[in-house]
Amino acid sequence: MLHVVAESSVLKIIVETLMTQVEEARFDFYTDRLEVCAVDAANVAMIKMEADAALFDTWDLDECKVVMELAKMREVLTLASSGELVEIIFDDVANRIKVSVGKIERTLSPINEDNVRVPQRVPDINLSSVAKISGIELSRAFRAAKYVGEIVHMSMSPDELGITVPGPTDAVDITYSNSELEELNCENKVNSQYSLTYMLELVKKLDSVNLITLAFGENEPLKMNFGFHEDAIKVLFLLAPRQDAY
Repeated sequence: MLHVVAESSVLKIIVETLMTQVEEARFDFYTDRLEVCAVDAANVAMIKMEADAALFDTWDLDECKVVMELAKMREVLTLASSGELVEIIFDDVANRIKVSVGKIERTLSPINEDNVRVPQRVPDINLSSVAKISGIELSRAFRAAKYVGEIVHMSMSPDELGITVPGPTDAVDITYSNSELEELNCENKVNSQYSLTYMLELVKKLDSVNLITLAFGENEPLKMNFGFHEDAIKVLFLLAPRQDAY
């Protein structure tokens, strides 16, 4: 049995952030936290979220795993007013999920776990080139990039972080010096390229993020760490490099 209650804004962040990469996800409920880890159908992007139980108004459950269709959850959440509480009950005997907002109660059927891609483990990637940048700055950079091309070229050196998008006729070139970043750790210059397709929806969520940690290497995955609600919700995003962009 599972019974949790949280403000709609908390659940919207969790559901809508996951929806930037996947349509369904397995929610792993533990005594002290919620964990969700999912990979897209093309096996290019992975997202992992952890939410502290303390962020919820009610957290009464036996540890369990529930696979949900995210679009249906969002449909219910859009009915909630700002600050309104949303109640989620999972009856493992009846195999039904009840989501309540005010007088509205919607019953959902969980998805068979065999139909959802859940990573067995999160890759342990050691990336030594790291930059920390505000969410607003990174969001603005990627939003500018989407008007020019589909591949973003990223570079990092001991002195700066670069984001470049070449297009057929136009280009976007953005450079952040060491002094303009919260932190920059890079011994030797590295370059890599990534598909903007997997980042465009995600970056829309970054304006409210205080700080994002970016890490990548030469032809290595992009690793992004950030949080919401004073890091009570932690997000890890991994994106494979575009080999054909070289």
